[in-house]
Amino acid sequence: MSNGFRVFMRGTLSRAAQANRIRVAGRVVDAYIADEQWAARARIAPFWAALALLPAALMLLPAFLRTPAKRLES
Repeated sequence: MSNGFRVFMRGTLSRAAQANRIRVAGRVVDAYIADEQWAARARIAPFWAALALLPAALMLLPAFLRTPAKRLES
């Protein structure tokens, strides 16, 4: 990992240029992480919606089990 960092920082850059490169790299990493977090939220949204409906479904389930099924007679 340290060799990759040395290549990234090449010895020819001034301290200000090195600081600028690190700052830009930090912004790129932050943007990538934010995009990944947003994508993860979108993937788990249906799970949270189902979880929110679960208590209501559990409360209504006994009423549905006691009610006899009405069949359509032709």
